[in-house]
Amino acid sequence: MAEAEYAAFSMENLRNTIKVDHNFDDDLILNVYLEASKTEIRRAITSSDTVENAVFFQNNRLYELAVLLLVKYYYDNRVAATATSQIEIPFGVNSLIQTLRGDYLLWS
Repeated sequence: MAEAEYAAFSMENLRNTIKVDHNFDDDLILNVYLEASKTEIRRAITSSDTVENAVFFQNNRLYELAVLLLVKYYYDNRVAATATSQIEIPFGVNSLIQTLRGDYLLWS
């Protein structure tokens, strides 16, 4: 799937989502946080990474939103230690994953 072409995953949109106005972390955002977020969301929906399943994620706005929220979470929480307690995954992402699981079952 050519997700790099998705407007939702453009560097400009990623920077706007994360609220960052520099390009110092572009490689980290694109190659680590974005890829990890896409993989995590997909594996939470289906364990089968086939071409047929990839169609489900294409132009799927809920998937895009879940990925963007997770990228922002990873970027905002990139330090090894923190004085505040952290949640494992943002609540909005969990809700979107549950909705996507239901949609995926209906779709497949």
